[in-house]
Amino acid sequence: MAGNDDIVAGAEAPLVETAPSSPEISPDARAKIAELTDLAAREIGELFSLRTALAERDATIERLTKLVYVPGLWKCPKCKFSLVQANLNASDGTVTARDQPGDKCPNCASPLWRVTERDAGNEMVDRAEEYLVRATTAERERDEARAEVERLRPALSGLLRRVAGSEEVYGPKHAITIARVALAKGGSNGDA
Repeated sequence: MAGNDDIVAGAEAPLVETAPSSPEISPDARAKIAELTDLAAREIGELFSLRTALAERDATIERLTKLVYVPGLWKCPKCKFSLVQANLNASDGTVTARDQPGDKCPNCASPLWRVTERDAGNEMVDRAEEYLVRATTAERERDEARAEVERLRPALSGLLRRVAGSEEVYGPKHAITIARVALAKGGSNGDA
């Protein structure tokens, strides 16, 4: 197979001019060519500056990507297991985040994913809201229990007097039986 060198430098291929000789270029055409050449040079310069800006942007994105994730925090996308990895530096006693992947979820053996600052913050807010609901519910239940104790206080005081009196006469086992019977009947005035 003949290469390009054979075509260009071959003795059998005489140089033949295929285009007719062009007439003299007009000054308007020369001006237009100069204008287009300047425009092309500006566009090429702008292209190089855009490539430089793109490379700087990519470097910035790579640098910021490291800041987006919570250091050492990994999460399973299937079962939501969270793992905090840390290194204990024995020489100076410091603890640093370990950001090397490779650990698998102990529950489902799925690969663990890094956790972004935003996801970690959203999860923290969700947990805070859940704990607030639980605390509010516990306070309401506590207040209801206090109201029930206040409602039963007169009956309980009579029952306690009766139990204390029966314990002296009959012993502790009988006093507990009297208390159970009184509570079953509603505990009114300590009468069993």
